[in-house]
Amino acid sequence: MKFKKVFFVITSLLFVSAIASVGRVPSLALADSPITIDSTNIPVSRNTYIVKDNKTDYKIVIPESCSGTIEIASTELQRFFAEATNITLPIIRDSGLIYNQESKYISLGKTCIFDQTLLKIDDELKHSGVQIETLNKSMFLMGKDDDGVLNATYDLLSVLFNFEYFGDEGYYLDQNITSLPLRHFKHFIDNPDIPYRMSTSGRNTYNATEMSRFREQDYYTSVFSLINTVPWHNCFEYVKGDVEGHESYWYSDDQSQLCYTAHGDSNEYELMLEACLTKLIKQVKEFPDKNAATLTMNDGNSICTCDSCNRVKEKYNGISSALHVLFCNDLRAKLENWFNTAEGQPYKRDFTLYFFAYMIATDAPINYNEETNEFSLIDGLKCNDGVAVLYAPIDMDYRMPLDHKLNQNYVRQMHGWSKLCKEMYIWTYDWGFRSYFAPYDTFECLQPLYREMKSCGNVKYIFQEGGHYMKEGATCWDSLKIYLNSKLSWNAELNVKKLIDNFFKYYFGEAGESMHQAFDAFRAYSEKLKNTEPLYACKQSCESDLYVPSYWPKGLETLINNLMDKAFKDIEKIKNSNPAKYELIYNRISLEKLSPLYMLICFYGNELDSSVLNDYRNQFKTFATNLGLTKGDFGDPIEDTFRKLGIK
Repeated sequence: MKFKKVFFVITSLLFVSAIASVGRVPSLALADSPITIDSTNIPVSRNTYIVKDNKTDYKIVIPESCSGTIEIASTELQRFFAEATNITLPIIRDSGLIYNQESKYISLGKTCIFDQTLLKIDDELKHSGVQIETLNKSMFLMGKDDDGVLNATYDLLSVLFNFEYFGDEGYYLDQNITSLPLRHFKHFIDNPDIPYRMSTSGRNTYNATEMSRFREQDYYTSVFSLINTVPWHNCFEYVKGDVEGHESYWYSDDQSQLCYTAHGDSNEYELMLEACLTKLIKQVKEFPDKNAATLTMNDGNSICTCDSCNRVKEKYNGISSALHVLFCNDLRAKLENWFNTAEGQPYKRDFTLYFFAYMIATDAPINYNEETNEFSLIDGLKCNDGVAVLYAPIDMDYRMPLDHKLNQNYVRQMHGWSKLCKEMYIWTYDWGFRSYFAPYDTFECLQPLYREMKSCGNVKYIFQEGGHYMKEGATCWDSLKIYLNSKLSWNAELNVKKLIDNFFKYYFGEAGESMHQAFDAFRAYSEKLKNTEPLYACKQSCESDLYVPSYWPKGLETLINNLMDKAFKDIEKIKNSNPAKYELIYNRISLEKLSPLYMLICFYGNELDSSVLNDYRNQFKTFATNLGLTKGDFGDPIEDTFRKLGIK
């Protein structure tokens, strides 16, 4: 008993000290409503009901022939409607249906009953954007594409039942609804700030249901064609099988990259373009549903340094990426010529070729005037139609504010590229790739980053690279990051504090307050690090070693670990009454507890009583095994982590 009292005093003082050191007290207040859709302007019908006295006449209508995405939309609507009202709406095909003023349908997509109305799909809808209309007693869920129809389904559920999805089968939904009036949607439009939002982490990348509910897509297969199955760092794939005998012209002197000028030999340059065109045409033919391809530099901080390439770089202020722009402009022009041939005409479509702005080639080849904050072209160079940048500023420190001296140039370059391309794909970094069990604190940076992307005006795709190896889920608050990325990439102006409060309330349920305290303790100390640890801020921080004891002091990790132990106790009350919910939340806490356990074992094992150390090791192995984790740091087998921690 005495030990418990002493421990409580010590940990409480640490918590207060950590918060005081950054001058803020984290709020544990929980928001009342989880939804993030403003439905105040959607009138409620006074005399028409979707559900009345536990009964309904409504049906879900889908096209006779429809995509799997529409099928998912219909079953998701049916499932959650039934959970909210205890009524299962029938799903019917539209063949032979007649629409009239008394019809009670919820129409998904371009059904025949939609065609019988005067409704039109708004020209301003972006990819995956939502439009919902109420006409008489029916509701029509539409989108620019089928992804938009699926998202319209989730919007409808949010308006009708306050549905909000937090991940891992964690969601809020009003229940036991016996009376539900019709809502009068009048040109309800919900457009995303960024049209294509890619799944960020393994948990949602490998789970189609998660991707749907987070309104995301697979981070490359949904958009890009593949060259020899390779989506990124694939420039050598374009010359594979054709480069023999041309290596000294087509490769850089160190053989690490393509030479985008063929060492200045015009004949060799033309041959290299033709070899790349052959591979590009093959992609266009093999992937008729894709409208984009990538020709991207190999991984690594290198570029060709031959005299010819150096002359080009000198012309464009020494900026290496000019080589990529010029080459891709020429290659895309050849593709356009092929599109206009008899062979290419059947495949002709809007098609974009993307190159990486990455590592040594991150900066945009454009002039910038610091006094006026204006950009101007260098010798008229820009990306031609059908050519765009995949901007991947890996050297940023995403833990630091955007206006930090390490980040200012990269934010400027983002805007520079936006002046050179009609559209942009942005690839950012949300995970510490060398230190999977140490938090990579990007929470302060998330919203400002999305706002900057939005302000560019032409960011079409976003991929915030997270723990993609961890398909079973990642520790270090990755589940919260997935949720925040999904919300802010759709609407960058949402209230982040409210989002976080709601996440802890509904994702961790009865353990929400304890887990919120653990998160706030981590965030408070992280903010302190930014001001007191001189080596904490660094270029390419996502690749840096985060396993530094001074970053994660014993007192902090002990506090977080014990708050999570309290979280386990918080859910004991539902163990028998709701075992399924108990297991879900237990596993969510277990996943987060891996991080403080790792720190305590790795850094402070020699300071712990042997029985405590063995208990921590057993906990770590048990949690990791029960959660099905197979990967550790940088995708290495989890067994390597066990060995590092002395776990047998």
